[in-house]
Amino acid sequence: MEINTDFEKMSFHDVSINDVSRNDSKIIIVLSGIFVSKEHSGSNGKDLIVQNGVMTLYNVSNEKSLTWLNDVSPVSHKTPEYPIDEIMNAKFDGNTFHFDGFKETMPWHEWFIQATSFILVAFDVVETTS
Repeated sequence: MEINTDFEKMSFHDVSINDVSRNDSKIIIVLSGIFVSKEHSGSNGKDLIVQNGVMTLYNVSNEKSLTWLNDVSPVSHKTPEYPIDEIMNAKFDGNTFHFDGFKETMPWHEWFIQATSFILVAFDVVETTS
């Protein structure tokens, strides 16, 4: 199963990032636990959980990783090459992917990636009830 549209009809809450790699202008993220809503055009009208998948972000022009140690101002992330291992929120506005969550259960992190598109290749998909 491949998904490349309707990012907003997927939920990345509590999704694990198992690996991150970069190749040319692509960022490749190995994920588990993505919820795909039955309203998503690729779900065949069923709520699904992608237990294992790879999401590739294309035409990456910039990325920034921030760590929040307090509620005043963020600092640069100490490991920007792998800034988050558990996503709590994810958005895509057509120009920027914004992920936020945890790294090793420690402070709040944000990851901004300027890119134009994505493809999620789902390997293990199970039907669920929402």
